[in-house]
Amino acid sequence: MQAYYNTTADGQWGPNSTKAAGGLGADEAWKKYSAAVPGDIDFGTGYICRKIPLSKIEKIQYYTNTSKTKTLDIIMQETGADYGINGVLYDMRTWKPCENIKANGVIIASQPAWSNEGFYWTTGADIKWGYVPLEAGKAENYIPGNGLITNLNYKLAVNWNAELSGNRGRTLVGLDNANNVVIYQSLDGTAAALTPIKARDKMVQLNCVKGALNLDGGSSVGWYDKAHHLYNKPGKGTV
Repeated sequence: MQAYYNTTADGQWGPNSTKAAGGLGADEAWKKYSAAVPGDIDFGTGYICRKIPLSKIEKIQYYTNTSKTKTLDIIMQETGADYGINGVLYDMRTWKPCENIKANGVIIASQPAWSNEGFYWTTGADIKWGYVPLEAGKAENYIPGNGLITNLNYKLAVNWNAELSGNRGRTLVGLDNANNVVIYQSLDGTAAALTPIKARDKMVQLNCVKGALNLDGGSSVGWYDKAHHLYNKPGKGTV
């Protein structure tokens, strides 16, 4: 809450915190903070976890970048989004999106022979796990990833290509049993870095019984949380 009001986060609500919050005491400041920032957030050394109720989501936008000139912080400014993450699905030889991807009603990438595990949605509050594009129907957006948990609560055997393995930062997204979108990011090169097996176990621990994916891994992992003034490498990572 103190980070939200841009004052020293020391856990003590004193005169400086009251001033930063426009004269509000701790209880009043908490009410304003809770109304402005829906859901739960947990962060520590090398990781951040965000749970956002589907009922509070106004829009989820999948932004496709076509060059390295736009970094995550620039995209956040342009979109005005409250929260942003990197999820990389591109051909490193051509810089073009790959697999099966649809954004804002436009098919960005298509591989008809494939049907990937992924999430599909139109506004965001209607987000569901399934096979894309096979089960996406008329949804305006879908994004695939490496499946960790199916929507039947089946713990998948992790079977990834060698380049996706190892102990590294991860961008994980899931739907939990309380109808929250759950975003968990472990940052690269820290104690919170995850192997594929540990990534799956983390989403099981977070009760993502309605589906979970890994969207990214390695040094390009980046996140931005406007309400808490939190970010990791927003000006560097591949978007």
